[in-house]
Amino acid sequence: MINPSEWHIYAARLPAQAITYSSTATVIPAVVGATNLSVHERASLRTQGCVFDDEGENISSLNPFFCELTSVYWMLKNVKHDYVGNAHYRRKWSDAALAHSSENVLYVATEQRFSQSLREQFLASHPCFDAPAITIGLAERGKLPFTPSEMAGIWDQPAFHGYQMARGPWKEYQAFMNLAFECLWPIWEEHSEAIKDLDPYNRRMIGFIGERIMTGLVLCRHRFFGFPIATSDVEFKA
Repeated sequence: MINPSEWHIYAARLPAQAITYSSTATVIPAVVGATNLSVHERASLRTQGCVFDDEGENISSLNPFFCELTSVYWMLKNVKHDYVGNAHYRRKWSDAALAHSSENVLYVATEQRFSQSLREQFLASHPCFDAPAITIGLAERGKLPFTPSEMAGIWDQPAFHGYQMARGPWKEYQAFMNLAFECLWPIWEEHSEAIKDLDPYNRRMIGFIGERIMTGLVLCRHRFFGFPIATSDVEFKA
């Protein structure tokens, strides 16, 4: 078992948001979209222990479209810990789950099960962008690591691992999240202009698709990864 204090969890937040929970892990607030901060704002946030997604190699300017994933990208390029994970300013890994973590396992959020398929749920919430058809089409052209049938199967089943969160040993976390980005870049490269034209809520489209891509990586984990992936409870703190 891993001592909970060994975990370094980067919690994504906007400048005006505060982390609303305590944790047995070491929680580092990661300000997303930091490229727009003033010098004064940055200095003030730094005194609060914040790190910033625009320092070092980064995609901070893409935060309106990638959501919390800009902090994940920053982590992949700029930090390294034995046991690492990402969270949200209101979503945390439960302390009970942290206390019962195995050393060689990557953890993702415990699944939800929709009363309909992932495809139906997504299109009901985001009818302006047909991500199922787009990702299946990319798979057919060999631009995603999934086969077309795998991609269709992901969309046609009801399990959902949400929150764009994972935690585990550094190498395993890096392998999982890097593959998630490999799936998202072709979508952005071909459809960025259409995404930029969406309303402010749906403009976060890459972030929304990222949750479905990560669900797919979990469902197809035995083909992609040589390490175990398990689920872990996430708590919401208002």
